[in-house]
Amino acid sequence: MESHYYFEYAKQVETHWWFVGRRKILSRLLRSKIFPNGLARVLDIGTGNGSQLGLFDHCGYILGLDCDTRTLDPARLKRGVHFVQADALAIPATDGAFDLVSCLDVLEHLEDDHSALKESQRVCRKNGFLLVTVPAYEFLWSEHDEINHHQRRYSRRQLAKMIHETGWEVVKISYFNSLLFPLIAVARTCLPREKTNAPSTGELKSDFVHSFPRPVNWLLTRLFSAEGWFLPYLTLPFGCSLVCIARRR
Repeated sequence: MESHYYFEYAKQVETHWWFVGRRKILSRLLRSKIFPNGLARVLDIGTGNGSQLGLFDHCGYILGLDCDTRTLDPARLKRGVHFVQADALAIPATDGAFDLVSCLDVLEHLEDDHSALKESQRVCRKNGFLLVTVPAYEFLWSEHDEINHHQRRYSRRQLAKMIHETGWEVVKISYFNSLLFPLIAVARTCLPREKTNAPSTGELKSDFVHSFPRPVNWLLTRLFSAEGWFLPYLTLPFGCSLVCIARRR
């Protein structure tokens, strides 16, 4: 992502409706689909400032991996979380070292997302799990994607195909952020913007730099996180993001 955005991003992850809602949704999915199997060792790829590491608090060993330490929050590491600066394509771990590999909104940043999933499969034990989230639909491409240096957005079919090709078996795949999808889709498409690989001029605006009044942020959080109650049991046909839980074959 753009370097000037790192600190703004760090301010938003604890309170912004999208981050808070996503954590609530993923927490319920994990409790429903993965945690009943028992987990001891978790690898979180693209851990950033560690805001999502609370999802794995009751696991025995948590390793956060990121190629950039600018947003790392040292306070989170004092809770027993370990950290390594490394590339997702060359994870410094032995084969089958982890019970769960999480990759939350990371694949869209990587030029070779296929190889990253293969490497994740290597370090996951047999019948271990993968948790992935990615942004959905190329037609939703916006300045937010450009400032975050996204390479692409995904359809459900594209993601499922890549998951299968890299040695994983899909357990659950669904769109999410569906309740707010109509509003977001209208906002994104009213002012169409062509996808470009040109360098940023510094004028691009991320979705997360906009602060909402507290009541509005609370309402959006409630609407978004409400999906967590039915997502473990339903497959949503559309949404701004995709989530996939897979098992290593």
